Amino acid sequence: MKTILWGLFCALGARAVAQITQSPALLPLHAAAYNQTFADIFSSRINPALLGSIRDFEAGAWVEKKYLLPGLQQYQLVAGAPAAGSGWAVSMDYAGISHYRNWETSLGYGKKLGRWSIGATFNYTAQSASGYGNQWQVSGNIGLLWQLSPAITTGMQLYRLGGDMFSNAPGLRPAYGYAAGLGWLVAEGILLEATLMGNENQRAAIQTGIHCKAGERLMASCFLDLAESRPSMRVKWLCGLIQLGVTGSYHAILGFSPGVLLIVSGAEKGGL
Repeated sequence: MKTILWGLFCALGARAVAQITQSPALLPLHAAAYNQTFADIFSSRINPALLGSIRDFEAGAWVEKKYLLPGLQQYQLVAGAPAAGSGWAVSMDYAGISHYRNWETSLGYGKKLGRWSIGATFNYTAQSASGYGNQWQVSGNIGLLWQLSPAITTGMQLYRLGGDMFSNAPGLRPAYGYAAGLGWLVAEGILLEATLMGNENQRAAIQTGIHCKAGERLMASCFLDLAESRPSMRVKWLCGLIQLGVTGSYHAILGFSPGVLLIVSGAEKGGL
């Protein structure tokens, strides 16, 4: 039954009149988006402006068993490095099941300009659904960060800026997405975040998050989508050049989605 429901949600999104909203399969992994010291390479999937502050090569892999459905998994690979006062990253995402597949390849760039940081990504997205054929699109994302004070950073993102989908159903185009948020370092090792996010012609939702560092090797994050009361979490541990972590999220209809992540750095960090 859950497999049918998940496929129905994806098919309805793909056939929305005059637009295609972003599939839940390719939503970025939850990570800090509005604080450079709490961010990691996965954060660049949320806001590419964070690439302007990357200091060393970093690569990450994440696998999630979506809703514990047989044969349905999500994979995310991302790698980035600094480059002359700026930073770049490349990422690949895939999620799917026998009757529906969704994948995306992205190239991102970010630069820090004093208290401001800007970034952008260039994306190739493709979908394949049984009965609906194949469709693909080239689009762009834009990110911005503004450090108001040592403790407060605000930012915004625009997603899926591009033209029509190339498919056997002319007139479809992806709905653009937007987000704006704030990060507040309330104490050393504790970051609070709040984000207003939404898609074109849809009601915006608020997501809240808290990130806590326990010493120099352990970091835990908890998130809550207030509109759907959907919680999620991530815990990671630093061991030399490697960060190991687990993730989890819960959907009231589809159930629990566990995941694991691995991050490898080019230089040993003194702490998370």
